[in-house]
Amino acid sequence: MKKIINNLLGLLAVAVLLTACTSRPVYETVYSYQPPVGEQGKRCVSQCNQSKTLCKRLCNAESSDCVAQARLKAKKAYHSYLSEREARGLLADRTQDSFINSRACLSNRQCHCENDFKACVELCGGRAIPKRRCVANCGDVTNSREKRSSLFSRNTRHIGII
Repeated sequence: MKKIINNLLGLLAVAVLLTACTSRPVYETVYSYQPPVGEQGKRCVSQCNQSKTLCKRLCNAESSDCVAQARLKAKKAYHSYLSEREARGLLADRTQDSFINSRACLSNRQCHCENDFKACVELCGGRAIPKRRCVANCGDVTNSREKRSSLFSRNTRHIGII
């Protein structure tokens, strides 16, 4: 009986810890941009915009290539699986799509286009103005709590084009 109570108390403690961990606010930083003064600065920012557009295109192309490679690998793995199952007299219980590992493509997709754009605008003489906002598990988050809670900033997103 004592062992059962200890196990239940242990499970309760784990449940409380998991609840505490998942209920914390999640923040993201969004940026608005203040353009530089003068025509030269504005031309510079225009080049930043062009570079960001090209960066996103290249990133999307790399992502598409990664998915195509993952599909090709899945096709080969699936045919190998079918041959193995057939040799053992078993029916296939998986589809070709179940062999696709597209998570690898998502985890490798770190293009940094927005961060590069922000740095470029600042080099041109403009300003990137950050604002943190709560995007999940916000509850009754107050402004003072947002300022103190930089540990939970997980995502950066950029808004506003000059």
